[in-house]
Parts: sequence; structure tokens; C-alpha cells
Amino acid sequence: MRLPRYFVLAFLACLLISCVTMPNTRIKPYRVIVTTDLDASQRPISDLAMVAISSKKVLIYVQWSIPAGKHDYRCIIFDAHDKEVFEDSRVINPTGNFCNTWTWHVFNSNIDAPGQWRFEVYIDGNAYLQRTVLITE
Repeated sequence: MRLPRYFVLAFLACLLISCVTMPNTRIKPYRVIVTTDLDASQRPISDLAMVAISSKKVLIYVQWSIPAGKHDYRCIIFDAHDKEVFEDSRVINPTGNFCNTWTWHVFNSNIDAPGQWRFEVYIDGNAYLQRTVLITE
């Protein structure tokens, strides 16, 4: 039985689109830490469930299992009112199968409000991580 040409073309188009939009299953965040700073060796100084605005900064640190090569990294931080307060976009280039990334926001007590803040992290345009953290006064 021979399938109509349009069916084959539609199937191939769907297959191509799904390959382009599917996240790479070899990329996985295996440790996510919310902290207020890094030490001299660029490791988190704490692992927190909430951060006070008086801490001056909130930071998300992620350890990745990721194939070597160039990847587009993007982290967006949203405040308690779901307003974007910071976006970090850059190319990361792990040489092995692991990589650490971190993104932070320095608080402005005149503007920033307490509440549930959200971090969204994308690699190569695909969402891999969403983490919320309680920001207190």
C-alpha cells in the first residue's frame, strides 16, 4: 500500500519540528542551590529556602550534566509581582560532561519587594529548570 505524498511530507515535517523543539535529554540539572554568595573557589556559601533582602543578593547555582560544546545559557529572574528583574544570557562551553552556572540579582530595597521569586533557566532555548524562592524583608 502506497501512502499519499502529502501524508509523507506532513509526517516528515512533524518529525523535523519535534526534533528541533525537543529538549536534549542528555542535559540535566543535577544540583540546584539558592544562596547569597559564592566563596573564593566559586562554590555556594549556603543552601537556602528563603533569602532576606538585607542579604544584598540572591543567587542560583546549578550543577549540570551536559554534553561538551557550546550551549546558549539563559536565566531569567522574576520578582514577587511576576516582573522580570534580571536576565543573564551567555554562551557556556563545557569541555567535559559537567558544568556549573550561576546567576544573581543584587537587591535594591527601594524597588524589590518580598514574596515568591522565580528563576527560569534555559539551555539552547529549551526550559530545563524553574525554581522559586521566598524573599523576605
